[in-house]
Amino acid sequence: DLVEPLYHIHNHVVHTYNFSVAVLPHHGYTQVKFNGHRHKSLIFLIPDYRNQHHLQADATSLASKLHHDLLILDYDISKGLEHALHEAEHIHSHMQEHYTSIVYVGEGLGGTILTNLTINSPNSKVVLIDPELNLLNLIFDDHVLTSWLLEKPLPFIPTQQEIVYLWNMSPLSQVHNIVADQIVLISRRSSKQAQAYFDHLSEHMPNTEILYDVSDMVLASGNWLVKHLDFSKQCRVEHEETSTKLPTHGTTVSNVSNAGKIVNTTPRSSDGSTIHKNTVIAMLAVKLLLL
Repeated sequence: DLVEPLYHIHNHVVHTYNFSVAVLPHHGYTQVKFNGHRHKSLIFLIPDYRNQHHLQADATSLASKLHHDLLILDYDISKGLEHALHEAEHIHSHMQEHYTSIVYVGEGLGGTILTNLTINSPNSKVVLIDPELNLLNLIFDDHVLTSWLLEKPLPFIPTQQEIVYLWNMSPLSQVHNIVADQIVLISRRSSKQAQAYFDHLSEHMPNTEILYDVSDMVLASGNWLVKHLDFSKQCRVEHEETSTKLPTHGTTVSNVSNAGKIVNTTPRSSDGSTIHKNTVIAMLAVKLLLL
């Protein structure tokens, strides 16, 4: 059922960028659908609790160009990590009934929730943006967030059981059980924990990648998704200066750059009309006969 939006910023951000979209607020999430299209694929975005809005416009643009709908999870981490994960699982289960494929994007603490959500989802594609890989760090770095995760009032000292719980819920502790392809995007120039996470995960998930010093997270996400999903008939990521052609069904994938953009790659003739596959084959056959 549609409800009043929990975060009114959803409507403002999306419509500010002149997308032809329908913004549908529900309990616990906001869904963005593109007018005139009935997409069967979905981008499931779990933003960081610190700023649940700044990725929305870029994510909407990415979803439009990759022919996906977009879901933005609205969660209140002050109610506890278990509550947030339970809500995410309920919404995810509902979305699986309506979409044939789902791509996952999680930022910060949203990446932690996403890792737990997709732990038993083989063949999934997961993008982690500056994720919280070890929740034990928060005991020293963020007392308020730690109290929210454990549903404990301040001041408090975590018990041994609570410390074990935080470690068990951390992506770094679950890395050997993950069965989804992932890319880890880090805004910093280096991260020992991210590198350790990547080293362990890549041992059994060879498509895993990690990038450091990333300035445009959404473009980097799009580059990776184009490489690992079958978008060959729909789009490519293009660079205005240089591009690298990969032997993946004719898709061209650019280097990660702020100048990148996704465009349609359907072959067209000089007058702009679409060239069908059979026509291309026939033209090649004629050329071979003339040799």
